[in-house]
Amino acid sequence: YSLTARATDNSGATTTSAAVSITVNPPANVPPTVALTSPANGATFTAPANITITATAADSDGTVTMVEFLSGGAVIGTDTSAPYSFAWNGVAAGSYSLAARATDNSGATTTSAAISITVNPPGNVPPTVSLTSPANGATFTAPADITLTATATDSDGTVTMVEFLSGGAVIGTDTSAPYSFAWNGVAAGSYSLTARATDNSGATTTSAAVSITVNPAGAPIVITSPSDGAQFDQPATFSLAATVASPGNIDQVEFYEGSTLIGILSAPPFGFTMVRLAMGTYTFTALATDNTGAMMTSAPVTITVAGPPPPSGPAVVTVIATDPNAAEEGSDPGVFQVTRTGDTSAPLTVYFLLGGNTVNGQDYALIPESVTIAAGQASADVTIVPFLDGDTPPEWLDVTFLQLIGPPAGQPSYTLGAPRSAVVTIIESPILPGPVVQLVSPEDGATFTAGARVRLTAEVTRGLGAVTNVEFFAGTTSLGSRTIAARDDDDEDEEDEGEGEDEDEGEDEDEDEEGPSVIRVTLDWRNVPAGQHVLTVVATDDRGESGISEPVTITVQPVANRAPTVRIVQPQNSARFRAPAQIRLVAQAADSDDGVASVEFFAGTTSLGFGVIGDREDDGRVVASFRWRNVAAGTYVLTARARDTRGATTTSAPVTITVRPRSSGDDDERESSESRAPTNLRAPASRSR
Repeated sequence: YSLTARATDNSGATTTSAAVSITVNPPANVPPTVALTSPANGATFTAPANITITATAADSDGTVTMVEFLSGGAVIGTDTSAPYSFAWNGVAAGSYSLAARATDNSGATTTSAAISITVNPPGNVPPTVSLTSPANGATFTAPADITLTATATDSDGTVTMVEFLSGGAVIGTDTSAPYSFAWNGVAAGSYSLTARATDNSGATTTSAAVSITVNPAGAPIVITSPSDGAQFDQPATFSLAATVASPGNIDQVEFYEGSTLIGILSAPPFGFTMVRLAMGTYTFTALATDNTGAMMTSAPVTITVAGPPPPSGPAVVTVIATDPNAAEEGSDPGVFQVTRTGDTSAPLTVYFLLGGNTVNGQDYALIPESVTIAAGQASADVTIVPFLDGDTPPEWLDVTFLQLIGPPAGQPSYTLGAPRSAVVTIIESPILPGPVVQLVSPEDGATFTAGARVRLTAEVTRGLGAVTNVEFFAGTTSLGSRTIAARDDDDEDEEDEGEGEDEDEGEDEDEDEEGPSVIRVTLDWRNVPAGQHVLTVVATDDRGESGISEPVTITVQPVANRAPTVRIVQPQNSARFRAPAQIRLVAQAADSDDGVASVEFFAGTTSLGFGVIGDREDDGRVVASFRWRNVAAGTYVLTARARDTRGATTTSAPVTITVRPRSSGDDDERESSESRAPTNLRAPASRSR
């Protein structure tokens, strides 16, 4: 820029200064920012993988003109507009380091932080196959033309062939869907058919078998008695018979009820008597076998056996106590049930007497001494409702009985059956309850870690009797019990039957001999397994009464799995070999909380195979070995990956070796001294896994 100043006075005269030149430089360019947003660091895929890579990019003093996606520093894709992404398809198995690089309008670039992903090799999934026709149990007539059809799919490839088999022998093949085979001119006999599918990796799957029967021409066997749909009254007795064409060629006839064999006859007439069948529905078939071994099955015959007709004459009436325990406290009722047999089309009034051993007053509401069984019903209830009568002294237990009697003259008749009397017991008030128990520790919903020691504490309130036993449960499994001995204030006697220490904590409350008291019982449950456990406590007194606590549910979390450790001990780093090399790989692995399930060796990202694992050492370590044969010249980065029994994996530090080309005069196999294994390790001899 050229700058001047111009002055003007009060008379309008002006003067311009000498010019001054300045230069204003453009600001320094700020590089763009970029971040890789997908996939996540450590993500795993299965080859051939289709992976969508996405990134965000911005430029504070310009624009982003391009985002490049890189794998191992090499560009694999580019996007010039937001949102920035690239579909990386068909990715082979291996480990990859991914990044994104942004370029702004001034040419400045920024590369994002790298992420690591793994693409695992695929495991072939066998195909699925099902024989859809003919149906299992189908019958045909010889010479039969039978069309066999099947469906087959392969989730990770293609189905290359479906074979149709009879008795394990291939009778036909189809290489494209829909899969079928025309099996023509099939002779009489019984056949077991299957379909076998093969996928593009050579895996095969055989379908479930289907059994069919091809009968000789004509109607070889027919059930002639009973007729299909026949009905009988219980107990049913009838003739079961069949006729067979050309009976001179028949070796035997088998009769079946459903799938149960009920008779075999080897000579005509083919039949026998079914005796005293109970009420129900029955399906019969007959199977004939001729002297060639061919088998023929009859059409099924289904019959029904109905219940016996209702008895004639007067009804027979009986009584039972369906709720034999009643109580004055809360007016808890007792219930008798009067039942009749025979025709129920009309109502029937049944008469009875009520009595008992009450001494002081009436303990229940008075009721009429008869009950009417309604039309269409076979029984009616008689309810005894106790009430508080204020007996002094209390009688504790009253027995009330109901005795059936015959009807008065002129009323519908009935016959007294057995039992004709029943008893309801009424418990007086005031009444002391059985023991009341509460699980006060742990709290409902508490969580623990597997292997923990959980202290269970119960408070038991004594009822009418003295508490004699307290037992702790997880679900239906007893964790331990405590026998409570007779005691006074200083009695510390206890019997430990549980897994842990049972303790009586605190003093009894309400020391009155006849009144309730509270005791506290504790049990330690050791080595609690993972899972959800429902805890209860049952207390029993010397009267045989028992009380159960409300359930408390706790959750025990499994211990977090710790990954194994692994290191390569042979060959050593920088070891050298001559091609074609025979290299023994040895790794040492350990797992502190489970066990080592496998050790896999890699050259770069290529799996060489799984090592043979030797016996577990006293300190928990194992040694795995693998023989890598005919290794070509080159430099190799070796690693070992250990997997524990719960699936956690660890990869060892890398070991780099060099295999040099063989020159004339070299020995057959020479290793540098650095490649020899330490002498204090025991590598197992190779054995098949």
